[in-house]
Amino acid sequence: MDQVEIKLLTNDEIAALASTIPFDQIPSILNQMDPKQISIAIAAWNETHDSEWKKKTKKAIFELVKTESLEAAGKTLSLAQALAVLEDMHTVENFRDKLSPLLVGMPHSLFIQILSNATTSQMEVFKQESATEPLQHHLTVLCHEVATQFVDYEAITRKIEYEIDFFNVKEIGSHELIALKKEIEKIWSFFQDKLNEINKALEIAWKSGRMDLIEKLSALKEICLKFRISIVGYPSDKDDEEAKGLFAKLERRLNSVFGDPNNPHDFEALKDDEPAIEGLSKLSLWYLQDYWAVGLLPKISHLEEIEHVSLSYAEKNQEQWRENLMLEVKNNLQHLGLVSVADLKKSGIFSKKLLEEFIQNSKAKK
Repeated sequence: MDQVEIKLLTNDEIAALASTIPFDQIPSILNQMDPKQISIAIAAWNETHDSEWKKKTKKAIFELVKTESLEAAGKTLSLAQALAVLEDMHTVENFRDKLSPLLVGMPHSLFIQILSNATTSQMEVFKQESATEPLQHHLTVLCHEVATQFVDYEAITRKIEYEIDFFNVKEIGSHELIALKKEIEKIWSFFQDKLNEINKALEIAWKSGRMDLIEKLSALKEICLKFRISIVGYPSDKDDEEAKGLFAKLERRLNSVFGDPNNPHDFEALKDDEPAIEGLSKLSLWYLQDYWAVGLLPKISHLEEIEHVSLSYAEKNQEQWRENLMLEVKNNLQHLGLVSVADLKKSGIFSKKLLEEFIQNSKAKK
């Protein structure tokens, strides 16, 4: 097929041709295509469309001749294709003549994905290319992008701080609490990912000798670390390391339902070693009817049983009957692993709704 015939092919025909080109003819046929057609061919070879995508993609990239053809290829490479090409780029003679045009055509979003996933050997290729403008331009755009993202995430962080300060602890359920924790974890993951990007960008920047890029990236790294460690923080762990940042703020807010035992003037506050039944009073659970409603008196099937027996029992029997039911409540708490206020906290029980859900989940596990 000559160049004129190739130029007349439709997009669908180019994609079909790409899937049938004999391997050894890939360079000669692709070098006859215009940039748009090359983009279509490269896209047809990605990992979702062709079992030999890696072999064909590298053959094409490493033997394309024209700069505009390589730029076109850079526009449509998938992440997997780009990483595969980068892995073997050092084996190609004059690889800089290949890599720079690829970076010129490459969307910045793909460059960031490559940077995030690049192995040590793939990073070495970037470092060797660090003096070129296409790569340095991507680093400059990264600085601008990350700086803007930090402003956006500062606003997101403030929003979550507000949510923590003003949600009703006594009304919160597990879905709302899990959603709030996931929001915080999402912010932590963002800053962790950004730190990875910045560190890798700094590796390249140091090789480039561009002090302005080094200074910008170093400043962004400092901001990133501050956000991740001090502001977002991390939850308490099994080694009893205290929570920090937003995780600590949320923990304090939840624990506030039991009062502040460190405040000598908070006489209503409960200490961790006090009985769980005392903690239930902080969840507005005071009466037998309350305990029944959340599932702590499972042997009683209807609320009317409590009320009817209470009315029908003679006064001298009522006290014993109530004591027996209270003993059953305490035994059921113990069977659930809820002996102390500390157990309520560790089990994430800060509201009547959370206790009810905890009891239901415990039953489901049996």
